[in-house]
Amino acid sequence: MPRPISFEAAKARYVHRFTCEHVPAWAKQQNPNGSYPAPQFATCREWYDSTLFEGESCLADKSHCYTSGQTWPHGKSLLTPFSNSQGWINREKVARIAANVAFAQAYETSRPDLYEVRT
Repeated sequence: MPRPISFEAAKARYVHRFTCEHVPAWAKQQNPNGSYPAPQFATCREWYDSTLFEGESCLADKSHCYTSGQTWPHGKSLLTPFSNSQGWINREKVARIAANVAFAQAYETSRPDLYEVRT
């Protein structure tokens, strides 16, 4: 079944979404606890695929959409305002990199003969 609104039209209409690709003005404001809001999704496509629009949910109308299943690629809050001009990397990639580093470190300590300096 086709969506009631296209991806491009949804991006144009719902300008308050917060993704790593689209940072609305409200996302620059500090929370009462001193933290800053974090992007709810990595991409606008991910947001669109997780959002219901008018005709798909009684919680959505022409002015409001209903989003669930946020992935929080940087966690739910940040110490500084998010900026998509700095680039970003998602948590899954960070976890894979960390696992590879941990594996390499474990292998190195299990085989010191491969890493000792011989003179």
